[in-house]
Amino acid sequence: MSKHSLQPKKSGVGKDYHIMGFILNKLCLGGYFCKIGGKHHGKHINIDDLPKGYPTEHRGKFSDIIKELKRKGLITIFPTKYGKQVCVSLNPQKLDECLLFINRYREDVGLPPLDRRFKEVAK
Repeated sequence: MSKHSLQPKKSGVGKDYHIMGFILNKLCLGGYFCKIGGKHHGKHINIDDLPKGYPTEHRGKFSDIIKELKRKGLITIFPTKYGKQVCVSLNPQKLDECLLFINRYREDVGLPPLDRRFKEVAK
């Protein structure tokens, strides 16, 4: 048995890709999807609720990460009378990129990967 196999997996907690994966995983598993083109029909979540469940010492990065996900076209943010809401854009061209972030995060935390239907896949 090699020395490396006894080492625990390095965690990416606090890294940008890890936070992106956490956010996208939370949105997809919660069913927070919206249609392409900014039409926000469907389920959505308050933007202030996205950091919940993530270590508090890294929550300060969420604002910049959320802006980056929006810039990439992976999420849609829209105002409502009760605050900014967010959902995952169901853009087929962005689905693979979204799954890359999600599955990298899930691997990091020891969860099985998701497929294109956002169902768990056996390893």
